[in-house]
Amino acid sequence: MLAVKLMSHVQQQFRKRLPVSALFQSPTVATLAQQLCQDITPLLTNQVPIQTKGEANPVYCLPGAIGSVMYLYPLASYLGQQQPFYALQTPGLDGSTTPETVEKLASFHLQALRQQQPNGPYQLMGHSSGGSVAFEMAWQLEQQGETVAFLAILDTSAPNDSNQPNPMADYTEMNWLSDIVLVFEELSSVDLNLSLEQLQAMPDLETAYIKVMQAFVERQVLFAPGAVVDELKALVNTYRITVQGHADYQIPGKVHCPIHLFRSQEQTPNVEPSEFEDTREAWGWAECTHAKVEEIMVPGTHVTMMALPHVKTLADELAQCLKTET
Repeated sequence: MLAVKLMSHVQQQFRKRLPVSALFQSPTVATLAQQLCQDITPLLTNQVPIQTKGEANPVYCLPGAIGSVMYLYPLASYLGQQQPFYALQTPGLDGSTTPETVEKLASFHLQALRQQQPNGPYQLMGHSSGGSVAFEMAWQLEQQGETVAFLAILDTSAPNDSNQPNPMADYTEMNWLSDIVLVFEELSSVDLNLSLEQLQAMPDLETAYIKVMQAFVERQVLFAPGAVVDELKALVNTYRITVQGHADYQIPGKVHCPIHLFRSQEQTPNVEPSEFEDTREAWGWAECTHAKVEEIMVPGTHVTMMALPHVKTLADELAQCLKTET
């Protein structure tokens, strides 16, 4: 959260937008100042090199539906300086176009990934809806004759082809805005005091956006003072498209690589257990690979498993799995 606010402050103060990767590539005041003094603004990139040291094969990680990769930093940090870690941010947070399907999003990320690493074996992981994107990337890579040595799915089910109705079919933009509030409340442990009912009681959608942005800024969550409402709208739009794409995704076939499924031990607040109950073997992933599925339970909820203190355990378990596969 602090990193996002810092980059927002930089943009407001210097009228220069730096990519998220600039903070990881220039982690000191002096080196970040050098970036700002360059005549040409660095190109915004969706491949963020959070940790580039170490001789191990790099890991590429996909975020959940919020799109931003900033919350993946603790995981990369606790995996250690011997494990290169690249995060693949969802396009759209800067107002650009967000791919509308998992297949298109996976293809988009593969272009950047293969420029960074032309040949396998590849190591992929994805949290929440990013798990489906990581799986689709593994599928596409194998179809291209490449080897995927490691595929980790962090707390998400495989698509269900039972033709069940989409629970978000009747969602309005107000619902999506409310979902963003709930996600960041849990991620930051800060109460924004804005329920869906309160948002719906406001005169119009624009007023609701303004109120939510004010709450974020006042409580120093995600957005810095002076941030414009359009940034929040871009976040909501990226989230909506990504969630809908995840809901519509169907598995194209079985991959040959094993799957490591990490499941959170705690129930997400305000969600009935029946809403997230999946009785299929390994949440359906057993039917998606010719190899094995290893299930690992980790502390925390769907969101807090990625944050301190629980992310330390997740990183330890991931490190063991990576060591075993390599």
